[in-house]
Amino acid sequence: MAKMNDGLPKHLEVSPLDVDKFVKVNELKAISDPMFFARSNMPTENGLLSNEIFGITKEDRTSIFAYIHLADEWFMHPLAYKTWYRLDKNIKPCVYEMDTFTYDPEDGKLKPDPKGQTGLEYLRKLIKTVDFKKTASTKRNIRIEFLENYRDKLFMKDLVVIPAGYRDVDTEKNGRIGVGEINKLYNAIIRDTKALKESDDYGLSLNGTLRGRIQDNIAKIYNWFVFGRDPITGVDAPATGLSRKLGLIRRAGMKKSFDWGSRLVICTQDLRKENLSDIQIDIDEIGIPIAALCANLYPFMLFWIRQWFDNNLSGIEYVPVVDAKKNKIINCKIGDWRAVFSDDRIKTELGRFMHGMSNRFIAIEAPLEDDSIKNVYLQFKGYKVPREQAAKEYLAGNIDYKSFPLSSRALTWCDLIYRAAMEVSKDKMALVTRFPMDTYWNQFPAKIKVISTIKTVPIIINNEYFDSYPDIGPNDINTNSSNRFIDVALPNNVRLDSIGGDFDGDTISIKIPYSIEANDELKKATEKKSHYIGLGGVNKMTTIHEGIQAMYNLTMTLNDDTDKMTPSNEIKF
Repeated sequence: MAKMNDGLPKHLEVSPLDVDKFVKVNELKAISDPMFFARSNMPTENGLLSNEIFGITKEDRTSIFAYIHLADEWFMHPLAYKTWYRLDKNIKPCVYEMDTFTYDPEDGKLKPDPKGQTGLEYLRKLIKTVDFKKTASTKRNIRIEFLENYRDKLFMKDLVVIPAGYRDVDTEKNGRIGVGEINKLYNAIIRDTKALKESDDYGLSLNGTLRGRIQDNIAKIYNWFVFGRDPITGVDAPATGLSRKLGLIRRAGMKKSFDWGSRLVICTQDLRKENLSDIQIDIDEIGIPIAALCANLYPFMLFWIRQWFDNNLSGIEYVPVVDAKKNKIINCKIGDWRAVFSDDRIKTELGRFMHGMSNRFIAIEAPLEDDSIKNVYLQFKGYKVPREQAAKEYLAGNIDYKSFPLSSRALTWCDLIYRAAMEVSKDKMALVTRFPMDTYWNQFPAKIKVISTIKTVPIIINNEYFDSYPDIGPNDINTNSSNRFIDVALPNNVRLDSIGGDFDGDTISIKIPYSIEANDELKKATEKKSHYIGLGGVNKMTTIHEGIQAMYNLTMTLNDDTDKMTPSNEIKF
């Protein structure tokens, strides 16, 4: 860890590997044979897939390293080679011995000079004394600091080879054995180092080209690991390599996956409403889709659905079911429903709902004693509220809900999962986090608003009113539901500025506390002034684009209205 003046860590610092020490401490064996297989189709004894070097067990072949001796010559560490080349383009022709150079102390670069020197050995001596010139560029200065801080570690005579288990061969469809691009690079280095040694023995003049090729292949191996870059095409492969946003370090090292949580893309709610009261997500709420709530509240969802089956099927001999073929309700003798709707079955359906989008309207087959009866489902029974005024009258106790139109169809897993989400989330708060957390406002508590289908309907089930029930018709049962659901987070728009969010793919993490004490604490936090007002009395709950859009719409002149407007020269003040 690098240290600041106050002793606190500044950032994680990675230094070049001391290859010589790594080889000696771990007693690595050398790979010297460019052949992968002997005539018996067994790996060669000293080759890249050797059983003698890397072992035969899975544990050995994923933990034992080896090395390639680079013809007893010095080659540059790949990161040093890439970094120095970015500072001075003459590094590569010097490595290939294409010209002779001298060091210019004025700008810290190599200059062509017929009386100068060339090659890797010249660069190895030069790096010990070279004085790079820093500028106002932060990136350039970081590169210079790397080269200056590790002058004694930037050259090596051995190349470490990763365990064979991470680069084992594959049998292709035509029966041929594919060794993979990384093995081909290692193999090329073995062949070129052998050729380099032989050229020295016979006094040939190909050394510059060979050394340059070896150095470039070492750099390609580095790119393969760090960037996931294809060694042949040079194109970066997505979600591979060590570095960058989707690299292994962030995906496996820095990233921490937590149980029963979710990460969702931010989207905007529909603001095309006639009244302010019609806005779906209030200022202290966060809209969370059902699928995300399945992940966040998994144990509660499992328990609720299990209890629903117990409450509705236990102690009942006959159950009304929907006969899909005859399109009518019939009574059938119930079978062993506990075996059918076991915890494993409920977990399967929750998993299907979370991870699949096309099969969320699957009907729940009735567990009948006579298993020869097919295509019969548990019945859904609800009353659709025809209009907003009717809902108000019902809630005021002035109307019997049974006077509303009856909706009778097959019960789906979506029905149960939605009702479970509504019930188990009503006394809980969501803790919303927008990474990176650079301000106090990047994390906030919010009440949970359950989000389901794009189109919803008000409905009453067992005298319980749902104002935004998933719109599921009889013809929707067992059909594709891919384009029916909202699967993004819907924060109130006034929250976006405070968390630095917009609608270009930004995401938020959601965690829902389980304990009563934690939820009470978050509820109290939403009641504090500091939840809305920052230091200095600045309101953090603001509208930006929405306000501009509203003012534009209010003041926009339509073409049809142009002739009706009073000319400006006739307006008197």
